[in-house]
Amino acid sequence: MKFQFLVLAALLCCTSLSALAQSTISDDGAWCWFADPRAVYVDGVTYVGWVTSRGNVEVAAIGDDGSQRTVTVREKLHRDDHANPALMMLPDGRLLVLYSKHNGAEMFARTCANPNTLEGWSEERVLAIYEEPRPDHQQITYPNLVRLSDESDVIYLFWRGDDWKPNWARSRDLGETWEPLGTVTSRPGAE
Repeated sequence: MKFQFLVLAALLCCTSLSALAQSTISDDGAWCWFADPRAVYVDGVTYVGWVTSRGNVEVAAIGDDGSQRTVTVREKLHRDDHANPALMMLPDGRLLVLYSKHNGAEMFARTCANPNTLEGWSEERVLAIYEEPRPDHQQITYPNLVRLSDESDVIYLFWRGDDWKPNWARSRDLGETWEPLGTVTSRPGAE
């Protein structure tokens, strides 16, 4: 599967169109439209993530100067474009990456250990996003991240949960731990 992150990534991130429009970031990558942010732009660098045809979760850093570095965050997660990662730049310059299988049993996270780079990563964490462990999870997918600076940098995570409804959790420690908040809406037909 050939997927070119060209002008779309530039427009999403407000980066220099000339830096991205002249190159292919990956010849083997895809994403769906349900997990966000798929790309972030910080200090002249666009960070973008995708899943490969082998199911690898990858992230690239593309500088306005045309430089590029790509890393594999997770090997063989799931061969499905709905398994693409959501990215968030933390206030200290470290990149937080969340991902799950499409209709998976768990949500995963890794954080880059070093600010403003893709060098050094935390061990993969399984997020505790439900009040009780559920061995029958089968529908977790589509992470969406929002950080609110007016709430002391609380991060909210939204995803499609086991009940096929939007669920949410929050982190008060930049994604290290999560507090389950439940289902956003449970009105019948509100999938």
